[in-house]
Amino acid sequence: MTDIATPTIDNKKRFSVIWILPIVALALGLWMVIHTKLSEGPTITIHFNTADGIVAGKTKVEYLNVTVGKVESITLGKEMDSVTVTVQMDPEAAELLKEDTQFWVVRARVGAGNISGLGTLLGGAYIELSPGTKEAKQHTFTGLETPPLTP
Repeated sequence: MTDIATPTIDNKKRFSVIWILPIVALALGLWMVIHTKLSEGPTITIHFNTADGIVAGKTKVEYLNVTVGKVESITLGKEMDSVTVTVQMDPEAAELLKEDTQFWVVRARVGAGNISGLGTLLGGAYIELSPGTKEAKQHTFTGLETPPLTP
């Protein structure tokens, strides 16, 4: 007669090596999401009468000719008589957002004895920022329709 080997069955649950790759991918994805959220600057809203020259995803917010934010979305105001612009600011620009900070759209303007914004003819309009001096922080602003006399 022949000796038949009987198999031994191991009922212990073991960790499979194949699960290492999904666990590493999950950890990496979670780290990327947390890192992105922590490195974002504040999100602000600016109310303008019109969205003339403002394009979501393209229009930049500048201070001293340095880009400090980008327009994320444009929506109609609650009373349908204005627009609300949502801007994602850079983290470095958070200190500029005071209670009396002013925003206006820089576009080509021709008036009585005054020509301004000619640089926007090629690059498009952008939103200019004039930081405030008050201590209180703010994240909702009303944009000016014309640039201030002394920005």
